[in-house]
Amino acid sequence: MDTNFEKQYLEQCRSLVMSIRIKFTAFADILNKEIKAKFGDSAVDMSDPTTWTYYQHLAGEYHPLYDSSVMEVISLDTQETIDFTKENLTFHTATKNAYRYGTRYYYSLIQRYPDKEELILGILYPCDKQKAIEAKEFEILTFDASYVEQQEYRLIDSLQSFINGHVSRWYLNAFNITNDTYCLAYYCSLYLAILQKTFAIRLDAAKTPFAHSFYIREYLKSNSKLDKYIPYMTTKQLMFIYRNLKRFQLHVGKAERFDILLQKLLTDRNIPLSEFSLRQLSSFDPNWYPGITVRSKSLNPEANEKVNNYYSLEEMFRIEQKTLPTNKRFHDAQGAVIEKKIQNNSSSVIQTKALFSAMVDYTANDDFTLDKILLSQWIHLTSLEFLSESGKIKNFYSAYVNFKLPGVSDLKTLSAKDALIYFVYLINESYGTPLKSSVELYVPFQRKLHKPSFADLTRSADIRHNPILKEYTNDAIQGHPVYPLSMAAIYGVNSVARFHQLGVEIYAEMTRESRVLGLMDSILKKGMLQNIYSRFFEGKLYKIGLDDTEDYEDWLKLNSLPYNFVLPSDRDKLITDLFEAATGYYVDETKLLKNIQKAMISMMQQMTSYSIAFHREINEEALAPIKLEPSGVDISKFSRKMDLEISIMYDLFSVDRFRNKTQTVYELDGDFIPTFNIAGRSTVFNVPFEDIDQLATDYKTQYDIFDNELSLLSVEYRRVDRSTNEVELYDAQSYYDRLSPAIKQSLLTKFMSK
Repeated sequence: MDTNFEKQYLEQCRSLVMSIRIKFTAFADILNKEIKAKFGDSAVDMSDPTTWTYYQHLAGEYHPLYDSSVMEVISLDTQETIDFTKENLTFHTATKNAYRYGTRYYYSLIQRYPDKEELILGILYPCDKQKAIEAKEFEILTFDASYVEQQEYRLIDSLQSFINGHVSRWYLNAFNITNDTYCLAYYCSLYLAILQKTFAIRLDAAKTPFAHSFYIREYLKSNSKLDKYIPYMTTKQLMFIYRNLKRFQLHVGKAERFDILLQKLLTDRNIPLSEFSLRQLSSFDPNWYPGITVRSKSLNPEANEKVNNYYSLEEMFRIEQKTLPTNKRFHDAQGAVIEKKIQNNSSSVIQTKALFSAMVDYTANDDFTLDKILLSQWIHLTSLEFLSESGKIKNFYSAYVNFKLPGVSDLKTLSAKDALIYFVYLINESYGTPLKSSVELYVPFQRKLHKPSFADLTRSADIRHNPILKEYTNDAIQGHPVYPLSMAAIYGVNSVARFHQLGVEIYAEMTRESRVLGLMDSILKKGMLQNIYSRFFEGKLYKIGLDDTEDYEDWLKLNSLPYNFVLPSDRDKLITDLFEAATGYYVDETKLLKNIQKAMISMMQQMTSYSIAFHREINEEALAPIKLEPSGVDISKFSRKMDLEISIMYDLFSVDRFRNKTQTVYELDGDFIPTFNIAGRSTVFNVPFEDIDQLATDYKTQYDIFDNELSLLSVEYRRVDRSTNEVELYDAQSYYDRLSPAIKQSLLTKFMSK
């Protein structure tokens, strides 16, 4: 057995057992007697069990007499001293996770408060007080569900049956009359028995659908070391291989076994597999030899597959060389001989032993992704400040970020705002342009802090006679999350978990809205609804960095942060770790489609005995769509470099926005005041240049131009409804992004000419 996995498994079993809270009213009687002895008989209301110390501790509540003082801890979320209560742990999620049973923080708290372990367990794993009162004696009230895997849904019921039998056989209530410590002795022996029974139940469940992952891993490891593929498999795949592995080993060469593996490992994961065949064409070259092509015939046509099914012989060689680089020398020397043999073959179709998996990864092809949303939220919420109850000015995202520095085992702690400054500094340092002063960063697509009302959303679109658009607008209002702006005790976002949840909710709503837009049956409806959805967002300019009087090198030294890296890989990993720690977004390599394809193909090859070669191909880069204005139809795709270590985190912004480059700022009177025209029932946006001088007054606007790219810096612009002469302030960058390329280019040319 692997020592590390075995130790981890044993510790998880122990933590599960200690998190189980069992009803034992003998303890309630002992605590009631103790309180009566100290404070008198009237201190305990025997008619109201909800006031008893025992049930209050089970519910994670302090008893006003028994618990004279409230435990205090340092919050890992805000670095503030907080009361150790279940209410506070609801918002300080990192602190709650750190104080789980068995952790270093848990034992340090027990050392400080040795007489409050039952209360501490109740705060960490609270149960409903009324449920505890109504429960049967020795019934399991609550437990830490994270230690029970999804396939072990019978484990707790089995433990409950064991507890009932153990109590029936060994517990004698009469002993409590003569021995005050009997209930405690039995309670300890019961938990030891539960731990042993947990080991026994999980061992008995091995080779069944209820097996624990530890036994599954050890079994696969002992059979051709298949445990290395576990992170890439779904639960359904894992349990199928676990159940049928011996059968596949006994019948490894049968064709039907190959078909089953093809279905379970590849087709179910939408991974295509095809076979290569060499074919002679009906056309001839000048020497009267037939032409040659290579056909890729799909073995599972329902899976995700590239459209191109025909390759040249040279393309097939290049595909094989990716898997077997040593073949290049042979192909270069014998390529002409191979071609002649195929041309002179008596058969027009030659089957090969080469299998090919070619697919396209569209997962990074969205205009918005969760990592980009979290990055923009990180910038946005750390720029907002509010006055806390203690009189201190705090950032809206006030959590503290814990991460590891290269070569250091201890955690480093920074506030979310300082972590962002360090994050931007590291990115600039990776490009060889260390920061000397603060930088301005424009975020073009940021969720507004206050959700707009229905009237604000529909001001530019007449949806009174369109109930579908009205319903979609109300769905968007309900779907977008509300920033915590009320309730002074929980104002702002004070934990990484809550921040991540907020980003996930925004991402989920944006994903839903994009699907709704794709269902629109006309460009008009789609444009109106897209305009409504865009009003939830705005463009903002943020200043990130230290005060002008502070020096970056001094600040880094003061916070013991490295700024010179011998190995660039250490800096890149630190950027990744810092982003993950601050946003809660983790780049799981086992969830990347290219790694899943590689693992499943390798596993397929390992579990079959055929003398065949598996080759694979997938785009290593993200795909960016080019959309046709104005309907947004996707007409083509091109590939652009996406570095998972760094660029995935700040791909939302141009790198130039992080650098201190000389910027040309233009102040133009009245330029780019878009008008809102109504032609019949259609809503049309345009920019009538001939009317600009008539509409312009003393309205000033600012623009930045970065490498021939126009960026609008002002937050609000005017929009004029020509039918009603209403003037509306709105986000200019959102409007500019919707313009056609021709109008954008004309604006850029006009501004640069000034």
